[in-house]
Amino acid sequence: MNRRLNSLLAGAVVALLVLVPDPAQSQERGRESRRDARGSRRHTSGSVGRPTQRQAAPAAERGRGSTQATPARRPQPVVLPERRAAPAATPAPRRVTVVPRRERAVRPVYHRAVVIDRPISRPTYRPIRWGTTVTRLPRQHRVVQFDAGTYFVADGVYYGRGPRASEYVVVRPPIGARVAYLPSDAVMVGVGRHTYYFYDDVWYDDTLTVVPCPYGGWVYTLPYDYEVIHYGPERYYRVGGAVYEPGWRDGRSVYFRVEIDF
Repeated sequence: MNRRLNSLLAGAVVALLVLVPDPAQSQERGRESRRDARGSRRHTSGSVGRPTQRQAAPAAERGRGSTQATPARRPQPVVLPERRAAPAATPAPRRVTVVPRRERAVRPVYHRAVVIDRPISRPTYRPIRWGTTVTRLPRQHRVVQFDAGTYFVADGVYYGRGPRASEYVVVRPPIGARVAYLPSDAVMVGVGRHTYYFYDDVWYDDTLTVVPCPYGGWVYTLPYDYEVIHYGPERYYRVGGAVYEPGWRDGRSVYFRVEIDF
């Protein structure tokens, strides 16, 4: 009797163990069912939730079975060195000297220049263009040697050797050069006790030797290397040791040489 009762109890316990599910296993099964349910759904643009992320296949499998073309690698950008713009060539500015005016005004000394002999036909002074290049000299020209240099003089215009053998450049006559005669329309000017000849913006003494512009004399153009001097409200121009003041003569703009001590 006892044996039968024990066997019935043991069978009931086994049945209970078989029929009653394990809580851990039931939770795991519930998770799998929910996961399968989410995987079966298709997400649309308005669906709620995150779409399932596909795991990337290994590199070996992608190489064997994948038919999609691999994107080309984008080349690295090449950084070029920064180029600096070349500075623009600017002409050399004129030198300007500002001289403060003293308490006692210093006025320039003007020397009187008198035209002694003026040609009957008034000379027409053409604008001098120093640096003009020509390929042929006038027929009636003279050769002047001075300081180991050769100059060609024709009608008071001086030519020097150009960069090429067949070229000649118009130049200013060097101080100290001497000529045999001057054109007939040269002007005779008396300054103090000295007599000068003025032709084509060049001054000659009574021996027909090229000299600097005397005090009281004038020139129509200044050399390119002049210096501007501001002395109070006045303006002067200095070329080497000579000082010029702008003015007018015979209706033309000229520069008078004056004597002034700055």
